Amino acid sequence: MTERPPRHDGVSMLALLALVGSVCGAVLAFHSARQAMRAEARAAAASGTSSTPNLRLTADGTIDAYAGKDFNVTAGHVRVVSNDSNFEFENRGGASRLLSYIAGTATRTPVLIGGAGDRENVTSLVVGAEAEQTADIVEFKKGGDILGAIDGKGRFRLDNVTFEFQRRAGGLILLARTSQGVRYRLRLVRVR
Repeated sequence: MTERPPRHDGVSMLALLALVGSVCGAVLAFHSARQAMRAEARAAAASGTSSTPNLRLTADGTIDAYAGKDFNVTAGHVRVVSNDSNFEFENRGGASRLLSYIAGTATRTPVLIGGAGDRENVTSLVVGAEAEQTADIVEFKKGGDILGAIDGKGRFRLDNVTFEFQRRAGGLILLARTSQGVRYRLRLVRVR
């Protein structure tokens, strides 16, 4: 005995067509909204003035993220990996600042570089400079005042006095020069 397919009355067919129509309408509405969001994101990225957050993938594989105000990342552990070992902080002028806070508060904490407790014997911080550099390599500031520095020649400067070691026959000499050009010399002798 052969089964015949059930007959559909007009109301069932109309309901089925309405369902298919609403699904198609939802897909089209979603697609239109997505296209509009992409266009708005492109315009915001091009002008750099919109507060509309966006994320885009460029043809060369770069991901550009834009947020009009803050860009927050929260995780149990955050890891950033660079295949070329370059991590760059760019800003619109002035110095870049690295600040540490207790999460969700305005309470500042120190920034610890190295000392991870992993018992690895590595140098915690290396500050590099170009061979031709004449500007200070490192400065220690309080407010706007420079309290100390390592200059481009590797000499230590404390306030306005620059200290440098020189090798001379028979030992080392510590030279101290003030910013006015006054020189002091201290001969260091080996202690047995």
